[in-house]
Amino acid sequence: MAIGCGPKCAKVLLIIFNFIFWLSGAAILGVGIYLIVDTTIVRYLEIIQVSSNDPYLKTAAFILIGIGAFVFVVGFFGCCGAIKESKCMLGMYIFFLVIVMAGELAAGVLVAVYKDKITKELQKGMQTQIKEKYGNGTAFDAAWDLLQFERKCCGAKDIKDYDGAIYKDMKTGSTKNDIIPRSCCVAKDGVKAEKAPSLTNDDLKDYTTCIKQADNFIAGTTDTLNAKVIHTKGCYNQVKAWFERYSIILIGVGCGIAGLEIIGFIFAICLCRNIGEEVD
Repeated sequence: MAIGCGPKCAKVLLIIFNFIFWLSGAAILGVGIYLIVDTTIVRYLEIIQVSSNDPYLKTAAFILIGIGAFVFVVGFFGCCGAIKESKCMLGMYIFFLVIVMAGELAAGVLVAVYKDKITKELQKGMQTQIKEKYGNGTAFDAAWDLLQFERKCCGAKDIKDYDGAIYKDMKTGSTKNDIIPRSCCVAKDGVKAEKAPSLTNDDLKDYTTCIKQADNFIAGTTDTLNAKVIHTKGCYNQVKAWFERYSIILIGVGCGIAGLEIIGFIFAICLCRNIGEEVD
């Protein structure tokens, strides 16, 4: 049995900590699942993954999901080990706790290390994918249409990114219609985002003027666009800001909770060292 005031305090604090630890596991699991299933996030990840060729954010999210589920098992060993004052269970708890901390730090470091790399490559990657991929009727098309509709943007840098794209070749031919996707044009009030991949001319405020302005802007005959009928800003800054915001969440969750677990690690070692040879 553990003896003395110090070990008894460590025992109580370890039990309390493990309750908090379980809650942190639920938080980790929730953040990881949220990053995977939220429809807006899924669309952004589709663009970031295709553009960077490395799904770092999604990988980090899966790491958090795995760790969050594993935390419940680890917490069981911690609570039982503290209550029964079992060196064996506390030893397993300490071992698993180290694994959990390493995994959380790995998720945070993974995003931190590649965050700058991704943001530097993102604009060029988005422009390349618009020219090479958009218009094939894939999930990437729908992700781009929804992004442009919701964020009121067009292209990566601007609408000129669609110049020379396969979309232009497939959709316009020699008629010069739909030189840009309809999601680049301002929609009428009340049109829902779900319609973004399949907008019609009737859904837009002024389809004819939108296409005419885009044609002139891409051709270089004008350098002004009417924001009332066409989205004038590129989407790169929107995606970059979103990615940086969620990167901070992952880094904070991974590293912050890992730091908190050091306290539980110390409590467990303190209790384990003061348990006698006899185990209840």
